[in-house]
Amino acid sequence: MNGLLLDLRLGLRQIARRPGFTAAIVLSLGLGIGANSAVFSLVDATLLRPLPVHEPDRLVAIYATRPGLAAPGGFSVPDFEDYREALRGEAFTELMGYGGVPFSLAGERAAELVWAERVTEGYFTGLGVEAAAGRLFGPGDLADDPARRLAVLAHGLWRDRFGGDPAVVGRTVQLNGHDYTVVGVAEEGFSGVKFLGFAPEVWVPVGAHAAVDPGSEGMLEDRGWRALQLYGRLAPGVALESAAAAIDAVALRLAADHPEVEPGTRVHLLPGRTKTEPFFHVQLGGVLPLAAAVSMAAVLMVLLVACANVANLLLARAAHRRGEMAVRSALGGGRWRLARQLLAEALLLGAGGGLAGWVLGGWFSELFLLGNPQLDFGIDYGVAMDRRVLLFTLAVSLVTVAVFALVPALRGARLDPAAALGGTRVVDPGGRGRFGRRGRFGARGLLVAGQVALSLALLVAAGLFLRSLGRARAIDPGFRSDGLLVVAVNPGVLGYGPEDGRRLYRELHRRVAALPGVEAATLASPLPLDAFSTTVAVEPDGYEVPADESPPRVFASAVAPGYFEALGTRLERGRAFDAGDGREAPRVAVVNHAFAERFWPGAEAVGKRFRLGDPERTPVTVVGVAADGKYLTLAEAPRPYLYFPLDQRYQSQARVVLRARGDPAALIPAVEAEVRWLDPDLPVYGAKTGAAHLHRSLAAHQGLVAITGFFGVLAALLSAIGVFGVMSYFVSQRTREIGIRMALGAARRDVLRMILRRGLAQTLVGVAAGLALALAAGQRLSGLLLDVSARDPLTFTLVPLGVAAVALLAAFLPARRASRAEPLAALRHE
Repeated sequence: MNGLLLDLRLGLRQIARRPGFTAAIVLSLGLGIGANSAVFSLVDATLLRPLPVHEPDRLVAIYATRPGLAAPGGFSVPDFEDYREALRGEAFTELMGYGGVPFSLAGERAAELVWAERVTEGYFTGLGVEAAAGRLFGPGDLADDPARRLAVLAHGLWRDRFGGDPAVVGRTVQLNGHDYTVVGVAEEGFSGVKFLGFAPEVWVPVGAHAAVDPGSEGMLEDRGWRALQLYGRLAPGVALESAAAAIDAVALRLAADHPEVEPGTRVHLLPGRTKTEPFFHVQLGGVLPLAAAVSMAAVLMVLLVACANVANLLLARAAHRRGEMAVRSALGGGRWRLARQLLAEALLLGAGGGLAGWVLGGWFSELFLLGNPQLDFGIDYGVAMDRRVLLFTLAVSLVTVAVFALVPALRGARLDPAAALGGTRVVDPGGRGRFGRRGRFGARGLLVAGQVALSLALLVAAGLFLRSLGRARAIDPGFRSDGLLVVAVNPGVLGYGPEDGRRLYRELHRRVAALPGVEAATLASPLPLDAFSTTVAVEPDGYEVPADESPPRVFASAVAPGYFEALGTRLERGRAFDAGDGREAPRVAVVNHAFAERFWPGAEAVGKRFRLGDPERTPVTVVGVAADGKYLTLAEAPRPYLYFPLDQRYQSQARVVLRARGDPAALIPAVEAEVRWLDPDLPVYGAKTGAAHLHRSLAAHQGLVAITGFFGVLAALLSAIGVFGVMSYFVSQRTREIGIRMALGAARRDVLRMILRRGLAQTLVGVAAGLALALAAGQRLSGLLLDVSARDPLTFTLVPLGVAAVALLAAFLPARRASRAEPLAALRHE
């Protein structure tokens, strides 16, 4: 221990004597470690971190699949009760259901929209969530009793809106215009179980919510109301496969008992240790883990480049300290003792780099989250530089020290004291002697080639994602996003029925259309590329539905007059909606081109009819055909789509859409004032420009470009610094030789060529290795690219040329300095 303390004291003294050298190493390590810490915090929060509940490894997410529906589905309250009764105590110790819903929260402050979850009995106890204040729901709390409307607050809402006051327990809050009694506050850190879903701020019993949600009467008995998602806690000793077989057997029995609503239903389980969303699992497969792997690989490459830089600096430093090490050795210091001294210095440098990485990691995390799309409600990404990230940073720092310090320390300790002190022969740790023919790829040369290879691979990935983003931006979404303003309102949360809601929409439409600076105005629910969607079952005239299939379902929007003009969506034929398409008028619709081609190919769609798959089988006449657009994602193929008049297909929430002559964001206060003039308790939310609305669909591509591009450029800069440092050291070690060559008649261009040849060789090897690495990685990236080949010729041409040019420039600067040296000055150098 005394020897270790002595080594650390000597190490502190050495690194303090050379602040520039120390700063270069700490900054290089800090950038590499900070990048890894930041990306790990994102990946950990979204994919790895277990739920902050009791025994999360025993939790499972449950979802259903039904014929004709590609997306995984939910369950009704009767479904939940049947599964719970049949399986609780056998395969599961508890089953719990939840479903998200917006609520208007009113009180001392202006009304605001919050995301709530209606939950079934056993939700909190089944998950193992504790209360931070008061209590959570228990038996008897979930009955549909107006006198017992209870609520549990999320810890964040309790802290931000109620100041963390424990006295809030027992008080009432207004939700959707009704009084709810707060019985407790959930523990800090719990924000539901839904992956990348809106973070709930309030929980209410599913039964009590039915009384305050207009239009949901009878939902507790309706098997067609499948708004619950289920979670389960496995019984001790029960494997996931056994529980899946047990619950699927119950699903088959229910499908036989209720063939009218449950035909062909199958139920599946997913591990629920972390936040889970079956939609992502089924629809996107391994895309999200692949994106996480790409991000982690990118920052690991940056760390390796930083380690190579630091190793090069330490190798050069070891060469300059040969005299010191020779004296220590002559005084009795063994090789292990000298290596231990150098490792102690490296450990101190690594600790400084780790501390810098911890600070930079927090900044990088905040920077990454700035590009998140603007949504109606907040998503709890859970990103924090917590204990898990701290342990990861510590582990990365220790591994980094081992990577960059071991070889320089062993090389620095392996020397001949007599030769070093006598000066008869100076040996370069990275080569074979000063005047002999040197190997082109000593340790430092290989490190430089590796840096070039890693930075090139990163920049190729960034180039591919950038090309993919360019293709995504070039896609016509079917509407003009410039000059648009989108503001959301939800009169349904305040109990507006269809008639009152229609009157509110018409008056709001009239008032916002009259605002100064507004060219066109409309309302829609939902908008294309919105955060939610609706579908309807259709039976077009002349289209035969196979006997063993359900009527096809088509995505649809309900829109007010002026929709196509405000969004700039082109009508190919027919007409748009007008004030005459009211509730009492004949039912009409506008279909898109893909709808017309699928159901009436080669025929005129205007004038055709289809029936809705509702109990009345409502007939609808097509009055117009709109151009195709993008409705769910920018990458989707053309899909059938329907537009209905908002008066004829009332929606309890809608987007107010304005086309402005100037800056659309400047209209937000005026629109909010108009809404509050109509109803001061009606929350206004989700205000954003059309560009911000479109950004949601581009966010994934932009995130990949930002991460790989940022770290690719960082790796390239570190590589350039590495090339510059190695070539500068190479020049300094051969200064005397260069002087002799020039004194014997060598031209300056010969010296320049000699040095550049070495830099060029290292660069070309790095470029070749980087291209091979990029080609191998490209196939793994193909699932993340939109309309771009993983071997895109333009990217694979420009990026290597750019990396080679930067590396050669870094080599040229010391070569130019050496070629301009005076022979006599070079000969005197030692």
